[in-house]
Amino acid sequence: MQLLVRLSQYIILSYILFLNQSYADEDNFPQPTNFHLTSEDAKIKNIPIMVLFSSVYCDYCKFIKEEFLNPMIKSGDYVDKVIIRVVEDDQGDEVIDFNDKLIESGSFSDRYEIVFIPTILFIDSNGKELADRVVGLGNVEYFGGFIDDAIENSQLKINLTLVGSR
Repeated sequence: MQLLVRLSQYIILSYILFLNQSYADEDNFPQPTNFHLTSEDAKIKNIPIMVLFSSVYCDYCKFIKEEFLNPMIKSGDYVDKVIIRVVEDDQGDEVIDFNDKLIESGSFSDRYEIVFIPTILFIDSNGKELADRVVGLGNVEYFGGFIDDAIENSQLKINLTLVGSR
């Protein structure tokens, strides 16, 4: 009987640690404190920046981060394709914008006329939108495909701009 109690305690403790790890992964998500530096990195690599406009209280946002964006980052498959950032719209945090100016995250969201949360933008190193926005969660089965398509379209526009400037 004592063995059964110990085993139950072990299982419960393991489950709690597992839950804490999943929340820790979310807390370590790249936060954009400096879009000016992010844009320099995007310019050097010739890749787009994907920005999720999120809210701490938005369950859909949490789902997108946990089920799509975190796995994209962890896989390493997107390192040379896109820079992924999150702006928490309701936290009153400050970010450095593309012009190297310190502004509130809400003001940054207002510049892009973000109406619904979650919204994902695909932008170039100057902050210009490159592809259709992904607004809301929609159909979960196709959501990853929408993101991949937008990344691919953004990359094509960047490449065309590079060819056109030569």
